[in-house]
Amino acid sequence: MKNVILGIALLTTFNQVQAFTINVTDFNFNYKNPHGEGSASSFSRSSKTKQGGAQVIIDRLDRDFRFSVSGAETQEFELKNAPSLMTDAETMSVGGFNLNISEHIDLSLHSARFTSKDDVLKLDGVALNCLRQAESKEIMDQLILGCIQKINFKVSKYSSQQVLNSFQTILEEAVGENPFEKNNLSVSSVALKANAGKYELSADVKAQVSGKVTSKGNFSYDPTNGIIAIKISEVKVAFLNITSKVFDELKKNESEKLRVKEPFVYLSIK
Repeated sequence: MKNVILGIALLTTFNQVQAFTINVTDFNFNYKNPHGEGSASSFSRSSKTKQGGAQVIIDRLDRDFRFSVSGAETQEFELKNAPSLMTDAETMSVGGFNLNISEHIDLSLHSARFTSKDDVLKLDGVALNCLRQAESKEIMDQLILGCIQKINFKVSKYSSQQVLNSFQTILEEAVGENPFEKNNLSVSSVALKANAGKYELSADVKAQVSGKVTSKGNFSYDPTNGIIAIKISEVKVAFLNITSKVFDELKKNESEKLRVKEPFVYLSIK
């Protein structure tokens, strides 16, 4: 779920007026700290801009990223206080990224790779559809509040060595032994659905032993302080309840942006 929120946070690059719309088709880019370049088959922002291809240059400035767009439109955007997913990355690559923000948010992604000194995050076959709550002033608030009300998020394949190591630790503590071969654990068919603040999360785990991980609970967002509160009611692997073990592992990763107080997890976005 953390990566879902981080993905939404990337859209703060376009944090402008309520009437703001954007359409990006087939965006691909490669980044090697601190510089990257990419292109999109089409790019349009609001109804007043012309459509057409675009080239994008990405430069890191400490914890900020500057996006310089040329082609269909010449414009510069800045992502302030970027998530660690980006700031920790030594290399990033994105292929087949599509985004449409209007009354709804529709996002799809063929593949993405984020490599840091501590981890390699791999995402394949990402699809996101959310409502947009246009009453809020800031685009980020519109997107997060809308997604909390209704979201359909899927990832066909997911891999993060840090996450998989943590999950193996949870299983070892829950069952007294590790039923999975070390470094031979994969996650696929990740699905997150939410309606009116209630979420259901599922994923297929495969190795020597295979099973389905499920979780359910509630989440809410306070735009005044930029904090997402997630109440995790239950996490299971097949019939095995591992909720308390998940919280034990989450507490090991507490930071300024992540606080844990069972049964709640608090994520600071702003």
